[in-house]
Amino acid sequence: METSVKPRRAWTFSLSAEAIIGIGTTIGALGILALLLGCAEGLRGVTAVAAIWLPVGAVMFIAGGLTAAAAWTGKIGRRRPASDPAV
Repeated sequence: METSVKPRRAWTFSLSAEAIIGIGTTIGALGILALLLGCAEGLRGVTAVAAIWLPVGAVMFIAGGLTAAAAWTGKIGRRRPASDPAV
């Protein structure tokens, strides 16, 4: 067997933009569920639990939206050098 002339590049962890959008959408959906749970607990009269779930849901919803938006604009995701041919 012959060895290749070009050395192998080290593997790097990368995600596609579609995967990052999916992760952001999932986090946002879980945030909506946490907001709904907080509203339900508030309607039941358990305000201590509602005070925990509402901010958690809001933060998750915002973080999911920002993650999906950042992937959509191309700020994060897989990047390869210009000299690297498309796979």
